[in-house]
Amino acid sequence: MDSPESFTFPEMGTYWRFTLVRKILSVSMACAYFAGELITRYTRASDFWVLAGFLAYGAAAGITALAYYGRVNKMRGVINQKFAIQFMFRTGYPPYPEDVDVLEVKKTVAVRKDDGAVQLWRVKRKRDMFIISPA
Repeated sequence: MDSPESFTFPEMGTYWRFTLVRKILSVSMACAYFAGELITRYTRASDFWVLAGFLAYGAAAGITALAYYGRVNKMRGVINQKFAIQFMFRTGYPPYPEDVDVLEVKKTVAVRKDDGAVQLWRVKRKRDMFIISPA
């Protein structure tokens, strides 16, 4: 294979959605915490229910963000496994080392051929599409 090959997975869209929701919830949790802090410092004690509401919202956002963090990690495993299968199918080479996270790869992946020689493969990722080509 000399020309670049591209492929995508339906899981990539879900992965990016989960990542975005997790980030939004994390920021939301921090904002609720700081809003609660400001209320306790600069208001009267009668605003207890407002403070309690902010703290409850912050706790709920934090718990949900942690749940999405677990989902994102599961999706990373699924995407890595599917990429390894597609990589082997499209290149004919054995899969790259299992400890490589394809979502963290910046430029190349090294693959050892059956005869022991090492072949470098360029990996580009555009949002939900992977493009592989020999380096």
